[in-house]
Amino acid sequence: MRKHHRLAGANTNSEYFNNWKRLLTSVNITISNSFWNNTRMNVSQKRNVMKVRTGTLYAQKMAHLYRRATSSSSLLCHQPDSQTHMLSGCQNASIQNMVTERHNIASRLIIRTLSKGDFGGNIIFTDIGSEARMAQQSLDLQAHVANRTLPQWFLPNLSADELRSCSRPDAVCMPLLLAIL
Repeated sequence: MRKHHRLAGANTNSEYFNNWKRLLTSVNITISNSFWNNTRMNVSQKRNVMKVRTGTLYAQKMAHLYRRATSSSSLLCHQPDSQTHMLSGCQNASIQNMVTERHNIASRLIIRTLSKGDFGGNIIFTDIGSEARMAQQSLDLQAHVANRTLPQWFLPNLSADELRSCSRPDAVCMPLLLAIL
């Protein structure tokens, strides 16, 4: 931390303090704080970003701390609650579906950007949601690309059943190999 920061009675042994201290050496401060200048984010969204960063996002754990709830456990899955649990750790099916969809939305934005560039023709596989969801984000891929099953030649040692059930990448880009005659 910089010398001019006044930490007063702050707990310098906390996870948040140590994580932020570690980040100072590797984070690009301009990019890290660019959300402040983002005109597409409203004040409430910017406030929530700061709450996540400082560990003060209101969750069941905070409600219990402020004596507004009788338990600090998640109301959905009854596991210990925290902002990490709320954003990506809750095993409740409805929350997992929201987390997966948020992930797929981000993946579709990346693939849409890639498809407009020099490597657009090199996208050979995606597993980033249904064709209807891709259409909602104006992502129009060739039929063989928007395929949720890996091609057999990609992992030749696996059976078709194993290919369907294995962990799949969100996308695969391969440069086209041109045969020189």
